[in-house]
Amino acid sequence: MDKVKLTKQRKSKLYEQVKERIVEIIVEKGLAPHDPIPSEGQLAEQFDVSRMTSKMAIQALVEEGILYRLPRRGTFVADINTGELQYNATRSGKEPMKNKVKQLISLILPMIDDFTGNILHSVEQSCSLHGYHLVVKLSEDLENEEQILQEMSASPDVAGIILFPRGRKVCGEQLMKLRLAKYPIVILDRSFKEIDFDCVLHDHYLAAYQITRYLIDHGHTRIGFLTNQMDVARSREERYQGYIQALVDSHVGIYTKLIHSVEETNGMMKRVNLSEDPVIEVLKEYLKNSGDMTAVCCTEDILAIKLVYAAEKLGIRIPQDLSVTGFTDNKVIDMYPLPLTTVKQPTDFFGESAMSLLMARLENPDQPLKTIKLETTIVENKSVDRII
Repeated sequence: MDKVKLTKQRKSKLYEQVKERIVEIIVEKGLAPHDPIPSEGQLAEQFDVSRMTSKMAIQALVEEGILYRLPRRGTFVADINTGELQYNATRSGKEPMKNKVKQLISLILPMIDDFTGNILHSVEQSCSLHGYHLVVKLSEDLENEEQILQEMSASPDVAGIILFPRGRKVCGEQLMKLRLAKYPIVILDRSFKEIDFDCVLHDHYLAAYQITRYLIDHGHTRIGFLTNQMDVARSREERYQGYIQALVDSHVGIYTKLIHSVEETNGMMKRVNLSEDPVIEVLKEYLKNSGDMTAVCCTEDILAIKLVYAAEKLGIRIPQDLSVTGFTDNKVIDMYPLPLTTVKQPTDFFGESAMSLLMARLENPDQPLKTIKLETTIVENKSVDRII
């Protein structure tokens, strides 16, 4: 490796020269986010300086968000837009990156509906209270979500990200990179099995446990469970576990034929034109094969509405013949003639909780990860009957 001679003036000036040359290496070699850079020792040898000087240069770039360290693994390029790096910022008169005030928080949502719209409002209010502006991005699919994460985390104006992930249980590659880089990010209403994040979510297990016990307290002992695909979101698994545990604790039988998962294809679960919805036929078969089932816990309000519609087509009366509960308290149920008993997921504290976690993470990137669980409530309406 050829040595590069630097002008040895004051030590502070020397490490700044090394810092500029490191950025020059990143630009000239076209290093991408999460690519490694030479070690402290290699840099010290290349620039003919002490290891302390190269260490100071690296640390300065870490503080500016250009590099990040992983213990016993090395130093890597942070998730930034490397094409915008200006290693001669001081000489050209441009403001160094470290002096730029990051004034934006990015909120990434999979869609805007009643539930996520309320979350958006809550986050926006909290951002304003903390002196930040909110930039909202909608992800079209998992691939697009990854692209948005990369774009937002690379922006020099974005201080942190609040993400409501699209349905999945496995952490995506880009999200994993941000976690390893200790990028400030908070996950909303989701959790992943393989890695932890700062997150704000409802207690899906407890909510399902309570709504199942509610049905049991109304005299039901043959209680079904209807869900969208459980392998898509961990929250659905947790609701299923809460349902099972409530049956076990109440010494009520578990009937596997009453447990059904509806496969989602091409957004079919989002359709509200019930007469043309292919799910209705699937639900009719479920009801025909469920024998003397007297109640059903549904993991989504829209799914519960579809079940009620299918039951009515079969001449099954709600709630006289079959009690049905939903989940989320979606405003779409207000358009349906039968008021649905459901689990309400309050969104008022989502923004406040997410911003408190994000602000704490910005203050101390090394603090322990934290999960905030929000309580749910049961909204009693007219879709549940008491069995005497």
